[in-house]
Amino acid sequence: MNILCLYPKGCYDNDNCPKSGCGLESILSMTEKDLENCSLEDKRLINQFREKYLSAWNSNINSRARGAATGRALEDWIRELLRNVGAKCEKGRLEFQFGKFNVDIIIPNKLNPSALLEVKVTTDRQHALMFSGLINQTLNKTIKFGLVTLYRPSDDIINILEQWKKDNAGRFDYFILEERWNKSYNRLQGFLEEDI
Repeated sequence: MNILCLYPKGCYDNDNCPKSGCGLESILSMTEKDLENCSLEDKRLINQFREKYLSAWNSNINSRARGAATGRALEDWIRELLRNVGAKCEKGRLEFQFGKFNVDIIIPNKLNPSALLEVKVTTDRQHALMFSGLINQTLNKTIKFGLVTLYRPSDDIINILEQWKKDNAGRFDYFILEERWNKSYNRLQGFLEEDI
């Protein structure tokens, strides 16, 4: 385990520590690997994220909802990055044809949304397929949809996302942080440029 953890001697040296394979170990290993060969901008983003993530993890160390807290930390960090470049954004429920849906990031606000972002630590088939329903069920057919994911999804998930991107050119895109932090962040800003 990394020294940034509350249990710096390692997972097996403390009875209260989550065992190897915990979310913290996984995130720290991935970001440590990404830090080995990256640009200064990537390092800045990775270190900012790690600080936010570790704070959420360590403040919820005895909570059963530690995973949810750290997922929120990723959402909060993305929201903070967007606000730093002047974006007005919030979290909330938005009306669709099927009813209200909780959205991680709405730009600029719930009353006049122009872009919606879902932020996921990992992306599975269900997350990927969700976008088809959201895009088809939106009341405002000009809203853009984006997916920000920390880990690179499997190739079959990437294929689904690529198909949504092709079918909804200019309205849907996805951004993978792992191994390309700054590049993905810059692409996200470009995707939202008219909206922020």
